[in-house]
Amino acid sequence: MSILRTLHTRVPSRLRRVVDPLADCAHLLQHLRVELWSVSGQEKQSGLPLSILCAVNKQEKHYLYHLLFSSVASERKLGPVWLSALDRKTEGLAADHSLIIVQVRKPQFAAMRERGYLTIPSWVKGSVALPLDPKVLHSRSVQSDFKKMRQLGLEYETTRKAEDLEAFYRHMYVPYMQLAHGETAYIETCGELGRAFRDWEILFVKKDGERIAGKFIGYGDNGPSLYRVGIRGGDRQYIKDRVVSCVYQLSFQYLTERGFKNAELAWSRSFLNDGVLRYKQKLSQGITGSSPSGLALKVMSYTPATQSFLRNNPFISETAAGLRGVIFRDVAAITDPEIKQINKDYWHPGLQGLYIHRFPEAGVPCEQLTGELLPLLAN
Repeated sequence: MSILRTLHTRVPSRLRRVVDPLADCAHLLQHLRVELWSVSGQEKQSGLPLSILCAVNKQEKHYLYHLLFSSVASERKLGPVWLSALDRKTEGLAADHSLIIVQVRKPQFAAMRERGYLTIPSWVKGSVALPLDPKVLHSRSVQSDFKKMRQLGLEYETTRKAEDLEAFYRHMYVPYMQLAHGETAYIETCGELGRAFRDWEILFVKKDGERIAGKFIGYGDNGPSLYRVGIRGGDRQYIKDRVVSCVYQLSFQYLTERGFKNAELAWSRSFLNDGVLRYKQKLSQGITGSSPSGLALKVMSYTPATQSFLRNNPFISETAAGLRGVIFRDVAAITDPEIKQINKDYWHPGLQGLYIHRFPEAGVPCEQLTGELLPLLAN
């Protein structure tokens, strides 16, 4: 737990009605002034040189660099800048940088969009109906999960014991998160995990009587949430054996048997090719909300490297009308088969639509680039 959070818990409850608004105000002011960096490297897919201007925290930085660059990027600190002066500050740097990516709070989204930025929530959350739709259950991916469950002889048990939460946290959750997400991992403390919901339990998956994986299931006003997953010791073989997918299926089975009609699937990154989001899309997840902060992205120059990044990393953007999928293409027209494939790959119920953004021709200002709604919205 952070020092500020510890101090906050020591403030008498009768005073928090005064302290909390002041803290919220200070938190907002903190996001009005950002630390700007110049970052250069080889774009991940094309291998071409790419330079960006960036102002994000450490966790977002590691995730973005993983998407943007094929190797270690070089950084140069440019200093602090107020968001209101960002465009003026970066105007003279546009010739050497093709993207600006800034971390902002949701109340700042509208103002950033007015200045030509695309706003991307850091995380989106969703839910699935229970039992899973027959179309999902009979899909190749889910049938493969069931086959693996039978091959491994997996079974489950549930527990609400505090010592089991501690064991899950230390021996499954933390090792798995560190292996699967590295420096981009967001890992709560064990105490935060236990306090995240009014009630919780751990579903342990067992092989030959031994616990090899687990799922933290939290219960709140909206029902159950499959909140966190773990693999014992972060065992790579279990991950290769699709045990994580099996954990989801056994959790769905358990909650269905208890009579629940839906389950929340917690948070996923907003980039549509992200592995976690893609898996949840195969489960027919419906998007239900977005995080209170995110990224503001502006294209200053559509260089070949920039186009490669945008083409290979479609994302969910937050607009005044709602959440929409943003997909970049450089072709003059999209055929019906291509539209169907795009919808199959990226459509989530709960999105306001999927939009194609076409790269402008040479000499056309970036601001004239417009998105077009795809005519098909479901598989």
